[in-house]
Amino acid sequence: MIEYLQQLDVQALLGINGWHAPFWDYFMKAASGKLIWIPLYVAIFYTFIRCYGWKHAVTLGVAIGVVITLADQTCATIIRPYVERMRPSNADNPLSQLVHIVNDYRGGSYGFPSCHATNTFALMAFVAMVTRNRLITGILLAWAVLNCYSRMYLGVHYPGDILVGGIVGAGIAAMVYYVTAGIIARICKSSNSEIRNSLIEKQRQASLPVAVIFATTVVGLLVYSAILV
Repeated sequence: MIEYLQQLDVQALLGINGWHAPFWDYFMKAASGKLIWIPLYVAIFYTFIRCYGWKHAVTLGVAIGVVITLADQTCATIIRPYVERMRPSNADNPLSQLVHIVNDYRGGSYGFPSCHATNTFALMAFVAMVTRNRLITGILLAWAVLNCYSRMYLGVHYPGDILVGGIVGAGIAAMVYYVTAGIIARICKSSNSEIRNSLIEKQRQASLPVAVIFATTVVGLLVYSAILV
């Protein structure tokens, strides 16, 4: 059964990685980077400030830092050294002979699970649970999917790496979210359900500015990507 799943993983990876072109090589390499997404992170924090005020925004910002740190370290420090699954792009992996490598980028030695998937889905899930806004959730989900797809396109992760990474990231986000809700509830001297309802109501009251902020951010990122390409 495990061998069959591994075979499917390899076939799916080669199918995704095998569909490439010079334009998409540059685009996916840029989408897989970190600096290009800074405007999105800024927009998220500004949204927290705009909807919830400085006190809650700082608490949520710290919570996001905890989410990303836990997600990244769980993936890179705990799981990867134990599993030791070589990346498809790893030169020591016989499969690397069949993988399309972009600009000689191969990543590290091991790739299970994907830290990109863990981190992006952790951030997406946490913000989605905080805001309960379909527009924001949709944008962040599209961002997470694009980021993860770029890792498979570049040949540095199997689909299985992405799937497990996303599950781990979302699980960590849920755990930190409920802990954060409890902390905010203590600060406001309210129950967890009351503070969550209060945050959601405040977000709804500011839904139009939030929509404009995120729409502008996405357009800016697309323009930035086009310039890079």
